[in-house]
Amino acid sequence: MIRVSSGNVKVEHYQKQYQRIKDYKTVLQPRIVNSKNLVNRRKLETGYKLTNKGRKIRRVRGRGRVLLDQHGNSLLNVNRYIALGKNENDKILHNLGLLLESNVCARKNNKDSRKIDLLLLIFSAASARKNRAVLRKTWLTYTNHNTNNIRYLFLLGKSNESVNNEVKHEHSLYQDILQGDFNDTYHNLTMKTITGLEWAVASCNQTQFLLKTDDDVWMNIPFILQRIKTNYGPLTFTLGGKCGVGQPHRTPHSKYYVPYDIYPYEYYPPYCSGTGYLTTITVATKIINISKSIPFFPLEDIYVALCLKKLGISVQNIQGFYNSRENNIPLCYFKTNKVLMMHSFNSEELDKIWIYNQTCSYTKRVASNTRINKPPPFHVHRNVRPRGMVINGKYRLQGRPLRMDKRRH
Repeated sequence: MIRVSSGNVKVEHYQKQYQRIKDYKTVLQPRIVNSKNLVNRRKLETGYKLTNKGRKIRRVRGRGRVLLDQHGNSLLNVNRYIALGKNENDKILHNLGLLLESNVCARKNNKDSRKIDLLLLIFSAASARKNRAVLRKTWLTYTNHNTNNIRYLFLLGKSNESVNNEVKHEHSLYQDILQGDFNDTYHNLTMKTITGLEWAVASCNQTQFLLKTDDDVWMNIPFILQRIKTNYGPLTFTLGGKCGVGQPHRTPHSKYYVPYDIYPYEYYPPYCSGTGYLTTITVATKIINISKSIPFFPLEDIYVALCLKKLGISVQNIQGFYNSRENNIPLCYFKTNKVLMMHSFNSEELDKIWIYNQTCSYTKRVASNTRINKPPPFHVHRNVRPRGMVINGKYRLQGRPLRMDKRRH
């Protein structure tokens, strides 16, 4: 109940409201707000503080949104958080259990060593057997069946009984599948991410770098390894890929819909597209540790960004990483350092690119829309691209169009 008197706003609550949250030791504390103590007049309207075990929250304009004064990355739906309790995040994201597991990092490589330079965590649907088969015979051949200094693992959720049986048979043949005990759906990708990172930290901590990607992606393994070696220092304590900033989708029918009570801010923190990002096992360990204090968020790349922001770790653009398909490209470009990773190909197209790259004599355009030297738009999870620029891997919102490769547009 809000009462307004002589320009000051006082927030009170009745016994019924107090009783509902009493068990959680959460108290609405009255606070007088005037023009002198408003930090941001355009954002703050009421000014009550909701104290929950040391966390202070201030009310902002519009649809019950909240901003956190402390622990700024602990973005949460207050009502949901109170109802679930403090340990619910661990139940959702951690200790989910595994249905299938592989020991790909325990095998010695061709130099009789267990040293691993790069671990590929490839997200795949349980039913996408054809995609996995194509990857094994194309760019995953560089792993030499998981006996090289590069290892890979397909990350799956569970499906119906017949599909799960097919996955078990596939795993018995290739021993390259990690299947979590959760439904294989889009909004469970955060669970899949945490499961994969937890496994990597626990069972493959001898690797230097991790690369998370999807099964519909072209990957240029030789030049990615070259980029890692030449940029080892800058990539050690960051997360790199096709990175940008974006706004939440507020349209309920959108695939990426996020309501205000889940995420109240206008922009997401800088994040790298989930189609492919590169980091170190050190950063992955920190993400796993901090994730226990970050509430569940359905968009996995945004969830990782929330963890990074709380850790104070920035994101870094890597030239050659494309989060969307670029047409009008000579097929030989896929063998050069101009294309390290590109998303959104079907299995037939990936097979075709691989075949032509063996000779690199085919220069016919794939289509006729864009050119390779034009960066694709960063459009995932946002409605309007903000204006700004990238400086040292961090975004600065300014009065110029945003470009993703550290140069002014």
